[in-house]
Amino acid sequence: MAAPRHRVSIPSRTSELARVRRCVVRWATEAGLTERAAHALQLAVDEAVANAIEHGYKGRPDGRVIVEATLGPDTLTVAVRHRGQAYDPLRQGATPLDQTIAERRLHGYGLHLMRRLVDELAFGTARSGASEVRLTLHRR
Repeated sequence: MAAPRHRVSIPSRTSELARVRRCVVRWATEAGLTERAAHALQLAVDEAVANAIEHGYKGRPDGRVIVEATLGPDTLTVAVRHRGQAYDPLRQGATPLDQTIAERRLHGYGLHLMRRLVDELAFGTARSGASEVRLTLHRR
């Protein structure tokens, strides 16, 4: 994969989410994504970063979240990395959306939202050992 084109590192505080959103929209615009696609990516990345802060670091403000954008020939991929508790819905099992709705849960919608907003969503471990969520949109 190509080297990241853009990068922002934030402390694990929800007050930093606005900064990340601004960066993602700028990166998406530079990549030539439509306004609608840029907004979709912004929402998905916002959810991934919020999850890293809330679930990975359990709200502790002393962690770091790294957000990197890589431009491919026909894609824009944003990787969200952190060293908090890892989450992989394939291994840990995500609650189906209809069950989440039926049970009127307050949480549990983010994974479904991210899947709907991006073309590819992957969870794993980066070469650095950090937990990673990769969100990819195809440039059309």
